[in-house]
Amino acid sequence: MKPKADVRWIAQTEREWKDLMVNPRARIVRTKADWLKLARSGDNPLKSCSPETVAEFTRSLKFNNGGLAGAYFGGVGRELSFFEFRSLFERFGLGLGLVADHEGYECKSRGTCSARGGHICTSNC
Repeated sequence: MKPKADVRWIAQTEREWKDLMVNPRARIVRTKADWLKLARSGDNPLKSCSPETVAEFTRSLKFNNGGLAGAYFGGVGRELSFFEFRSLFERFGLGLGLVADHEGYECKSRGTCSARGGHICTSNC
């Protein structure tokens, strides 16, 4: 059985999310390079997805201030189980409550979230 994400690094509130961004010890995906390293590892949270879906998700990732700013998750949302989906966003430090609070918006540009289904736009945008 694979170890679960370290729950100390999963934000459930905006305050916890902001704290994660400034905590250098927080083991979360902070950059595209971090994501690519994880995606190539044996602990890849998208291993059950098609290569096209993985590529689509990877291309959509936006980072800012040491954490996820936005992403398109429509494809992975259709291919992952509930638990896999939750585990995916926990890698970025986001609990499901925060995902729900920020889903339905796309990070168009810095500080600008626009309504768009299948996307997430965090306060990091």
